[in-house]
Amino acid sequence: MEERRLLGGVVAHNDAPVVANAIRSLLDQRLPEGAYWQKLLVVASGCTDGTARSALGIDPRVEVIEEAERRGKSAALETVLSRANGATHLVLLNADAEAMPGSVAALLDAGAGRSAPWAAMPRLVAPEGRPGRFSQSIELLWELHDRFHAFVAAEGAATNLSDELLVLSAGDLPPLREGIVNDGSFIGAWLSRRGAPILYVPEGEVRIESARRFRDHVRQRARIRYGHGQVLREVGVAPMTLQRWALAHPASAIRFLWRVAQGRREGLRLLLPLAAAEGLGLAWATGSRWRPGGAPIRWPRAPRE
Repeated sequence: MEERRLLGGVVAHNDAPVVANAIRSLLDQRLPEGAYWQKLLVVASGCTDGTARSALGIDPRVEVIEEAERRGKSAALETVLSRANGATHLVLLNADAEAMPGSVAALLDAGAGRSAPWAAMPRLVAPEGRPGRFSQSIELLWELHDRFHAFVAAEGAATNLSDELLVLSAGDLPPLREGIVNDGSFIGAWLSRRGAPILYVPEGEVRIESARRFRDHVRQRARIRYGHGQVLREVGVAPMTLQRWALAHPASAIRFLWRVAQGRREGLRLLLPLAAAEGLGLAWATGSRWRPGGAPIRWPRAPRE
């Protein structure tokens, strides 16, 4: 029986209403035989809403680290990675996300028997049934995300990771530091450069919060696009995204988009705001790169409603 010693990491900034749910969604997982939680670290960075208090007392395995200054998510994750001694795997979850039942086991089992380093990510699931056409566009976006990640993983071409929930093998960890904008993309590119596997496990699911308004989505896309460019400059590996694949294979990309959009009522119309947001986000990211002082380390978050 393989012993798997898990170090959980939840990074939070003003997440008092949701951090307890994130913690419980990890600790309540039914783990494979031989797997157990050594500790779950909650890094509360620059919080002013009592996030640390909300995380305390949930379980004796939970340790809260309060940081007076918000230095960005990658800096908080670096704090978790620096305490990985003795763990065989790290399980990283955003404080505003929820690991669905069985997901951690599915990610661990996908990497069972593999040599380190490797990483596994689940399927992203956004809340459904929200009113408004743009919410329907966001649902389509996550369906595209799922289909595309499954495709590139099957082709062995994955160089990108979504960072809402990740399982990483311990022992050979990426050199995260303050200022990395897209930690998942950075980890994926670092692994890819080393020839390490990036696993997509749709049997696992993580429920996420996503933008409900067009302007908030544009802001998120700007951060993501800036982060992808940063990863290419620093690691030398481009994150494999639908946008990058479409530039290289436009005819195949059109067929892919058509097939997915046809599965939804007015699917083609729902694609239009996504395309517009992508263009605006790219323009914003490009401007952030060249403006004095560069892009902010602490990009603004979409408001929680």
